[in-house]
Amino acid sequence: MLVKVFSDIIYIARGLGIILVVIGHYMWHPNWIWSPYLFHMPLFFFIGGLTVTPFKKIYYGIRKLSIELFIYYIQWYVIIAIITYFITQTWKTSIIFNLGTGIDFFIFPWKHNNHNNSLFMVGWFIIAYFSTSVIFKIILTNIKPETSKINMLIFGVTLGITGIEVISPYYHTNKTWWVNVICQVCVGIMYFSIGYCLRDKIGKIIKFSVGLLSAFILGLLVFSGIAHELGMSWSQYPDGFLVHLATSLLGIVSVLSFAKKLNKTILKGHLIMIGQFSKSIMTLHILWLVITGLCLGFIGIVDINKISALHHEVNLPLSIIYIIMSLYGSIITAKILKMR
Repeated sequence: MLVKVFSDIIYIARGLGIILVVIGHYMWHPNWIWSPYLFHMPLFFFIGGLTVTPFKKIYYGIRKLSIELFIYYIQWYVIIAIITYFITQTWKTSIIFNLGTGIDFFIFPWKHNNHNNSLFMVGWFIIAYFSTSVIFKIILTNIKPETSKINMLIFGVTLGITGIEVISPYYHTNKTWWVNVICQVCVGIMYFSIGYCLRDKIGKIIKFSVGLLSAFILGLLVFSGIAHELGMSWSQYPDGFLVHLATSLLGIVSVLSFAKKLNKTILKGHLIMIGQFSKSIMTLHILWLVITGLCLGFIGIVDINKISALHHEVNLPLSIIYIIMSLYGSIITAKILKMR
């Protein structure tokens, strides 16, 4: 597949993926056969594996990424905290907001998986994706040229099995925060490794017919009660390793196949733009869902007291408003601040 075409398809897939994230957080576990929560987080780690490159110099690469993460994370943790404080002090809502005092201000995000401020709960993903990416880049930089992709795949899948079958149950027994992070990273590395190993073959795999078939099989698995939604942020894999992996890969192949098809339509440029701003949308979309709810509350359409990060008024006309505002509010914010 040509590099430019492949790049466009990846951006479109990111765009579709982040739209699914917004829909999932707007409707909060939508009652669909084809729910975003079946695969939407693994999708981004898989795409990371498709595009990852080794460090040119490990020390400088790690330092550069670490500084970028620190600035990005702290910047948005503080900005969103200030906005959340203003909202919760001005209106009586159902938003969870507890930054702690003293040293707890720095500890709470880690101990509570970034859910201590529900408008920045996606902070877990920022940290997990960064950690996964850095670890995988270090591995790529240090492996010998003769190391086969099969060995990389075996390594990644072994970590995934360990995360889902061993670490996840252990976390739910003791609720230790760092165990949850380790599980997130183990599963993330698995999807990175699968994406990395398929990067030369994915162009031949993703076809519209394959996407339709994958979506159909995924629907059958859900309808039959075999497959259920996962919760990667809290290391929840109710179906075990094999069903989880099959479910996620079916969803991922569907999205990439549909992205390839959409690359030939008039929606191409628009979806590429959304994909290019997927990081900003991931960071800001919950905040914009709440801002949209407040605006609707001012004119009496929704009850402000019931507004929270993940519970919104759900009906077709309002869903269009919420999703458009969440997507484009995030994009406009990113453009104003010149960030992606």
